[in-house]
Amino acid sequence: MKKWIASLVALVLALSMLPVSFADTAVSQTALLKDAMIYTLPLMMVKATEIKITNTETATYTQAPMNQLVKVPILANAAAKDVVTPNVDTIYTQALMDLYQDAVVLQLPKTNRFSIMQFMDAYTSTITIIDCMELPEGGETFLFTGPFWKGEVPQGMTQIKCPSNMVWMLGRTICADDMDAANVRAIQKQMDMYTLSAHLNGTADSKPKGEFVEAENFIPRNFVLSRTMEQYFDLANQLMLLNPPAQEDAEMIAKLAAINVGPGMDFDPSIFGTEEEVAALWAQNIQSVFAQVTLDAIPFAVKNGPWQMSGHPLGIWGTEYGYRAAVSIVALGANPVSMAVYPNASTDSEGNPLSGENKYIIHIDANAFPPTYENGFWSITAYNEVNYLIDNEMNRYAIKNNTPYVLNEDGSLDIYVQKEKPADEKQLANWLPISEAAFQLYLRVYLPTEEVLANQWEMPSITKVTAE
Repeated sequence: MKKWIASLVALVLALSMLPVSFADTAVSQTALLKDAMIYTLPLMMVKATEIKITNTETATYTQAPMNQLVKVPILANAAAKDVVTPNVDTIYTQALMDLYQDAVVLQLPKTNRFSIMQFMDAYTSTITIIDCMELPEGGETFLFTGPFWKGEVPQGMTQIKCPSNMVWMLGRTICADDMDAANVRAIQKQMDMYTLSAHLNGTADSKPKGEFVEAENFIPRNFVLSRTMEQYFDLANQLMLLNPPAQEDAEMIAKLAAINVGPGMDFDPSIFGTEEEVAALWAQNIQSVFAQVTLDAIPFAVKNGPWQMSGHPLGIWGTEYGYRAAVSIVALGANPVSMAVYPNASTDSEGNPLSGENKYIIHIDANAFPPTYENGFWSITAYNEVNYLIDNEMNRYAIKNNTPYVLNEDGSLDIYVQKEKPADEKQLANWLPISEAAFQLYLRVYLPTEEVLANQWEMPSITKVTAE
């Protein structure tokens, strides 16, 4: 035993005399590996989303080839399983743009209802938001150009310079119900997207076919997390070359270069050991990243009674890489808080988990309805334990300010959250159906006032109904 201890002491002394110890180097590289994944995770998620959405020959309700619009025709319902926590307030119009080969033209109409088009760069930062209500009569034509584009902007087009070649457009147009969806579809018919080359050669109306590849029919998050360390960073490095990191990221990019992560760099996983050691380290790193970004997002969580929402700088990240990565995992494509906030609750006002075995009342005082700016709106939606809409006989998934409900005599509102259909007519009008299992609620507020953003508005109470 003494001989073993003496040998260990000799080894420690020998390592301490080296300019940089092996242990320090290993720890440093492992820390950089975690930083590298946190920084690049949104970039990889957007790429995976691009691959999935554009994996089709022609435009459908859920997919479209590159530089073409996906026009969803209806509100989400219980059958919708493409994304978790789908909203039932707006109908989506989206597209993935590739600005490396060509500039892209987008035609938008002027609308008489809330219709915003959000444009995000490759790192999920919001480039701009176009409010279609503020467009001139007859609408407007925009030209989206990438960071390497050189050319002349055609007359009658408004240029929008994008910092990355990969751009995601996510548009939301308010829709009251299924009957109103026809009005939204009429708006979508006036929207069009095509390349600048197609505009110049007169082929804008002829949409080029894409390609369907069965292997690319995946869930974006699963695609990203199933990459090996080498596959992950080979793609990330290529994407950073085509989508230059922001100037404010210079310090991070310089740091990550130590493990060959950066625009166009050649990543070599062997610096982390053998194939077996690399695989084990990568699995451990993914778990470490998830734990870290969860912690990084906590300071930006805004609590208000049983509700909690993500606060600024949502969608305009700056160097908050951990917060950005956390949201890319659970709410990719989130709006900046100036456009909408999404408080959610999984407990009642007493802090007890929400369960379909109970009945609840959500109460909003007469003078405490969600405050919004002009054309803003709100809704309260229920989701099941896996974050999908709950099937029910009335096909009702939310109580919204633009659909009928019955107020109390004092002007307040009670929403009845329960699995059984109420016999009382008033309760039935205000019924938000759930199932027998655990569930959660989302309170969406679009165009929220500063009172909401400053957390000065008291959000509705959620009270468990006790048996009489």
